[in-house]
Amino acid sequence: MITFEEAYEIANKTYMKDEIGSCEEWENGYVFSRKDVGDDFIGGKATPLVVHKKNGQIMSMIEFVCSGAGKPVRNINIKI
Repeated sequence: MITFEEAYEIANKTYMKDEIGSCEEWENGYVFSRKDVGDDFIGGKATPLVVHKKNGQIMSMIEFVCSGAGKPVRNINIKI
């Protein structure tokens, strides 16, 4: 099982590169969003990134929800 700290490192190193603004923990994964997305959200450029708790796999939000995301657990404060 992947911890929040491990998931944060995976998201930060592989894709978001110090641009993580928020995280929502779900039963089966961590959903990371970029900070200050503004108009970049239109058209999918700033889509959330999910790190699955079971194996650390990176997936899109659509893949995550379709694979059985479970319920939201909590919002995690990201200290910048």
